Amino acid sequence: MRVAFLSIFFYFFLFQNSLYSKEKNRNNTWCIGFDPGIVFNFSNNFRVDTIKYNSAGSVGFVFTFGLANISNLHGEFILATNSFIAYNSEGNGIENFEDINCPFGTKLREKYGYDGFFNQMSIILPKSGNQYYIFTTGMSDFAFDQWQSPNANYDSFRFDNLNYAVVDMDANNGQGKVIEKNKVLLQNEYLSHNRMTAVKHANGRDWWLVKPHKTKQKFYSFLIEADNIKEPIISDINEFPEMSTGISGQSTFNASGTQMAYTTADYKAEYYIANFDRCSGLFTAFKHFTIPNDLLKYGDDWCEGVAFSSNDSLLYVTTSYSIWQIDLYSNSNNYTKISDPDTILDYFPRYSMIALAPNGKIYIGNSNGTNKSMGFIDSPNIKGLGCNFKGRGNGAISQPYTNLLVPPNMPNYGLGALIGSACDTIRAVPQNWLLYPNPASNNITIKIPYSKQGASLQLQVYNLLGQKIIDKQVVISLDYEAILDVASLARGIYFVKAKYGTEEFISQFLKE
Repeated sequence: MRVAFLSIFFYFFLFQNSLYSKEKNRNNTWCIGFDPGIVFNFSNNFRVDTIKYNSAGSVGFVFTFGLANISNLHGEFILATNSFIAYNSEGNGIENFEDINCPFGTKLREKYGYDGFFNQMSIILPKSGNQYYIFTTGMSDFAFDQWQSPNANYDSFRFDNLNYAVVDMDANNGQGKVIEKNKVLLQNEYLSHNRMTAVKHANGRDWWLVKPHKTKQKFYSFLIEADNIKEPIISDINEFPEMSTGISGQSTFNASGTQMAYTTADYKAEYYIANFDRCSGLFTAFKHFTIPNDLLKYGDDWCEGVAFSSNDSLLYVTTSYSIWQIDLYSNSNNYTKISDPDTILDYFPRYSMIALAPNGKIYIGNSNGTNKSMGFIDSPNIKGLGCNFKGRGNGAISQPYTNLLVPPNMPNYGLGALIGSACDTIRAVPQNWLLYPNPASNNITIKIPYSKQGASLQLQVYNLLGQKIIDKQVVISLDYEAILDVASLARGIYFVKAKYGTEEFISQFLKE
């Protein structure tokens, strides 16, 4: 009897945890490579998949630096973009893809042959159902003419608009269709041509889309809801009035979404970290680093990429010719050089944008696409050279299909709600049961979906032998929560059963 009882508990526990992990599966495939594209598949360890390329009616995969993609909740690759074309998993341009990211002309697209040439030009966010936003940043024909003018100067090059398209992947028997495009969020602005990123709102449901100014530490944060996009929240850090800018550069949030690192091509090799409020969408300055790049030796050892370790304690940065690790919370010996060029200079493709993958490793992109390999940091949470860089000739990813440039621009789709947040939207009636903290010391809190404030929740706690330890009614608070005192329990694993009306919730927690 007790065995059957425990089996039921474990079944429900595993089922509940699977619900919360599905969003993480959206990160499980990376579409990458320059015509043809391939897929880095992280679903089961790591493997390289070729794409089912159907030449009939296909525009062909062309992925350099402005790429983004997303998987479905099962971890299957379904949608990608290079900033001008939306592709399905078979390598075909989705119906009505023509002229996405062209609200004010097509001259930039024509210059680069339908390819997004700049880092982080695009990003894909879930909308509702099986629909997706594709956000892109671009250049109007007016701004293009200014850039190409004989009188052009440094300030003449600018991306001046931010826009989006909506893709319905249920259309055309799962082949997809662009149902809206060139919906303008910003126009006639002085925007960065790269460094667009996104992070989950503290409610764990909506998104913040972040687009920076070209040279200022000024950020536009758009609240992206399933069926609505709000006016941007503007942060002007003003720590450094102007930053240099070039083709390269990257912005990346840490695993918890509380900090964003960013850099842009600069001979001073400067990297910045800002604190981020997931409730308000506002940035504040945190730290600034200058890496000792080697201009005398290489001449153009520019800033390139940034990525946090999964435990948020270490920052990895690349220049064109080196990889560095920064200890964010050490008062001394902050910098460790991880690698110089990992092959002879005549064949070295130069380092570029980098990214933390679902398998916990950090992959190092290339600035030059004539290389079929990609290095990676094997253990990014380890301080110093123990992080184990795998370069060319020493374990780097190598495949025969295509030339590799940079990882796709992807947010952390699996980031959950910020527990204990002061966001007003946290008080919205939750749609799923949730138990936290886990492990617990004194109390456990249970969020109850679609409950009434002031109503009662029946709570029962069982030990591993199936013995009932606690059985009581708890009043549901203003935040749709029930708090249970477990301080008197001995250390160990327990199961909790909660009943509200006809609904039941069963989960496991560890008492510290």
